[in-house]
Amino acid sequence: MDPTQAVRERFDGRAPEYDDSTMHRALASAVAEFVDLDGVRDVLDAGTGTGLVEGDATAPPFPDGSFDLVTCVTALHLMPDGDAALAAWVRALRPGGRVVLATFAGFDPAHHHRHGATPPAYPVHHDRYDSVEKVHGVATAAGLRVTRHATWTHGDEGVLLTELGL
Repeated sequence: MDPTQAVRERFDGRAPEYDDSTMHRALASAVAEFVDLDGVRDVLDAGTGTGLVEGDATAPPFPDGSFDLVTCVTALHLMPDGDAALAAWVRALRPGGRVVLATFAGFDPAHHHRHGATPPAYPVHHDRYDSVEKVHGVATAAGLRVTRHATWTHGDEGVLLTELGL
């Protein structure tokens, strides 16, 4: 099975658990508080699972310049080419648009069991996006810049919240 299909099947199966997960509810609240919605009309929430439109996050099925904001919460590391996804999201943004990422900071893959999961049978790229410096590098390559960031913690889990601007 290809990695994209494996990721889809794994998270389709786990999606019902998210509403009961203290960590996922708390992270959703933290992201909602972090995001600045001033002037935002249209949002693309990439990698959320059961949304209004199902599509490839690396090639969103929308015309260029369709969104003011793209959010991706703990999913970028699961994409076979997260850098290509960032570039696609830049095309989907209107002038002045922003991308908000939530990426695991220093995540130990041995911790998958804490969230009721066995280690995945596909590659994950936590370390590619686990620091402001690394996110800055991939953002710059996509034509974005880090405008602000924060770290959210839950127990010993850390998540980097990063806003990227055009």
